Amino acid sequence: MYINDIIVIFYLLKGFVMAEDLEYAIKQKNQAYYDFMEKESLYNPKSIKEKHKRKEKHKKKSTTFAKQEIHLSDLSIVPKGYESIAYFLYALLIPYAMGYIFLYLALARVSFTNNPFLGTDNFLIVWMIGYEILSIIALIWIMKLYLTFDNEK
Repeated sequence: MYINDIIVIFYLLKGFVMAEDLEYAIKQKNQAYYDFMEKESLYNPKSIKEKHKRKEKHKKKSTTFAKQEIHLSDLSIVPKGYESIAYFLYALLIPYAMGYIFLYLALARVSFTNNPFLGTDNFLIVWMIGYEILSIIALIWIMKLYLTFDNEK
């Protein structure tokens, strides 16, 4: 037992511990530990470096579903240098196409004569419907990925 441990226990038993005294005792204890480690590193610097290397080797990478890295370039085909234009067009046209297909199949019953959504007046409404459909599909896809995620990878 270090002398600093005895000092801290004495202060705790006596009941006269003030926050500053406790902080001072803890700082003394930490300083004693660092002094000991510094002396050990002076005598045997290789042993400390080896210990750190072993710890780094045994550190596990984050294997949780939420901590994995996802890159947008892995998910879509985009020409280099034109990423901003391509993502803008994707965000504009894919939800509109999905909304239009849904409305064409569900409301117009696969008939171009019955389809009132072909004009540009309804672009925002069709886009919002498609966006909602895509968000539902994305959430279902994320849930499927979560349920099939393997921690051992």
